[in-house]
Amino acid sequence: MHPITQTFKNLWADNGDMISIQYAGTASCITTVTKKGKHGIMGLFHHGFVSLSRIYQGNFEDGFKQKCIDTFLNRQLHDNILGINKDC
Repeated sequence: MHPITQTFKNLWADNGDMISIQYAGTASCITTVTKKGKHGIMGLFHHGFVSLSRIYQGNFEDGFKQKCIDTFLNRQLHDNILGINKDC
């Protein structure tokens, strides 16, 4: 593979990891496929680990993250003034 192509694939995969960390709290599941073009045995273990991490994040940590985002965006005060009840 041409060095420029490999460099581009690495940059693309690293960028995808950063976006995934912001959105899901973990790295991308398919980083090894993007960088190497295939899944090896270690890629499968990485995919499983990332999947388990996402399950944990979704069940135990996303609520706190969403409350922080709402506080940062001042949604709590705005919703209370409008009389919106999110618990319903």
